[in-house]
Amino acid sequence: MMPTSKKIFLATAAALILAWGVPGLRPAVAQDERSTGAEKPAATDAAPGNQADQAAPEPRPGTAQAAAPARALAPVAQRPVMPQPDTTPTAPPRNLKKVGDHWTPYNPPDPESFPAGATLHIISPGETLWGLADLTYNNPWLWPQLWNENRYITDSHWIYPGDPLLVPPRPVVVTQAGPEARPGVAPEILPQGQEGAPATDLKPIQAPEEPLAAPLAAEAPAARQETPASPEAPANGPERARYAKVDRDEVRCSGYINETGDHPKLFIAENEEPRFQGITTGSLIYISKGQKDPQVVPGATFSVVEREGTVLHPRTNKSLGRYYQRNGEVKILKVLPDTALATVTFACDEIRVGDELAPAEYQAVPARPIPALERLRVERNGKPLGYVVHTRDTSVAVAAGDMVSIDLGQEDGLAPGDFLTAFDAVVSNHKGMMPAFDYQFGNEIFASSSQRYEEGTKEYPSLPVATMVVVTTEGHSATAKIVYSIREVPVGMMVEVN
Repeated sequence: MMPTSKKIFLATAAALILAWGVPGLRPAVAQDERSTGAEKPAATDAAPGNQADQAAPEPRPGTAQAAAPARALAPVAQRPVMPQPDTTPTAPPRNLKKVGDHWTPYNPPDPESFPAGATLHIISPGETLWGLADLTYNNPWLWPQLWNENRYITDSHWIYPGDPLLVPPRPVVVTQAGPEARPGVAPEILPQGQEGAPATDLKPIQAPEEPLAAPLAAEAPAARQETPASPEAPANGPERARYAKVDRDEVRCSGYINETGDHPKLFIAENEEPRFQGITTGSLIYISKGQKDPQVVPGATFSVVEREGTVLHPRTNKSLGRYYQRNGEVKILKVLPDTALATVTFACDEIRVGDELAPAEYQAVPARPIPALERLRVERNGKPLGYVVHTRDTSVAVAAGDMVSIDLGQEDGLAPGDFLTAFDAVVSNHKGMMPAFDYQFGNEIFASSSQRYEEGTKEYPSLPVATMVVVTTEGHSATAKIVYSIREVPVGMMVEVN
């Protein structure tokens, strides 16, 4: 038998459960009934955890809620959404077509159609609208300014080398000073050049004004002249010359041969986070010297250089000096008695504590038409001759787009923008004739073709295989970029000044 007190307790608990549980079911049932209506969205479409959306009454026809999607039941003012960059990956455009000398899915405008004085940039491999905005405006979040001025680009995730880019002036903020300023009102942003906008020091990148030279072409036979020209290259239109383009970042990431033997006196002494050896863009660092060094002043810029091995001449085996590779740049922010605070403003390779600092001194490389490579030129022009003495990362051979070091420099009359021609030596050292192989078939004897060579070693005239442009110069050495080549360029190849 169950005690009477326990029965009374169980009955009371059952009554309380019924009193609390049954009424609570009625609102849920009513909500389900409302959600099945034609004008009420399903409860599963509402934002999770938002009970105000789930229990909201039916919207009245003609209101904003009645015309809004299922997820927008609450007023927009109650749900502020901060703008975010679109990082959704998209598939690359298809149906590429050749425009001029490059491939693109778009219909880029002719650069000559841009207004006079406009800032023009030709897209290079590896560039993005985000990076170009950071380079041009010092703010990557202004990339929509570039996209807005180039409407032919239909997908901002995909831009193609060779397409022209019209660069609008940097937007500047005009604040309202004085009694007319209104608290809480955002300042007005005016593009540079409009009335009311202050002047800036942004200089447009002008296209080269040098005449366009036609590339060297072999004489075509008479039958070829009757072939109709391609619609992409009109027969009466001028041929566009290819220009030697050396980006500023390529210069800042190039190397050089230190011929004096004196290594830089400054180096990165410490990072703002001592437990890390690696340093990246934006990091604060300490410099090894302070006010006692006349080079260390606020605003001074230094190249971060890494000292590598000694460069030996490939022909004479004599030392030409130590090779230094530029890996980035730092800028002095504050000078103290025995040290200085600086920040890394640019990095193209790994930067570590202990890396040396050299003054960032290099000239801009002017854009000039690439001279035609005369494949039949075997005679020398009487100008200085040199050799390729070093390649970056000690590569065995390099090609177009790579940097090399040569043993000609300022003392030989070289300057940034000068062109060089590389010649490949043709040396034959065949050892006699190949033996013929005879065999009989039926009543006839067949012999393989005999290959005849001149015995011994013989050197034939060298032929041009590559064109280079000088990037930086030292006393008796220089760094050059290969802008055109028909085969690989190894260390030891002869070069001649154009």
